[in-house]
Amino acid sequence: MDAELSAWRGRHLPGVFRFDFSRGSLEELEKIVLERFQTREEVTEQKESAFIQGAIRYLGESLVRPGYAFWRYQDQEVENAVDNPYHKNPYIKSYAAQGDSVSMVPLSVLRLAVRDRAGEHLVKAYKKVRRNYEQNNH
Repeated sequence: MDAELSAWRGRHLPGVFRFDFSRGSLEELEKIVLERFQTREEVTEQKESAFIQGAIRYLGESLVRPGYAFWRYQDQEVENAVDNPYHKNPYIKSYAAQGDSVSMVPLSVLRLAVRDRAGEHLVKAYKKVRRNYEQNNH
């Protein structure tokens, strides 16, 4: 993962980007995403592109590295797989020693960010997973 993220950083992010997996860097990343994409359909169409794949990894790793969550992937034959945002998309699931965990599909968060253009979706997703971790592990 580190090699892919490092290469992505060199090819797709400005040199001044704060590459520290912090909430502040997620704000910066969302600005870059909003500059590159005008519609959520564009994000979907380019979901296999190096930029989107890197953004997915970076958003996920911002929660995995501090231990709030772990990566999951679902590739099963299920009914309505086309409508299931978890199907064949990597997603994050919060650690929850007690209570319910929450999940987050980074691709869906990127699509919502572009649709709404509010500049806050990546940080909101981060906060939701982190808050769930903190509430269910202390």
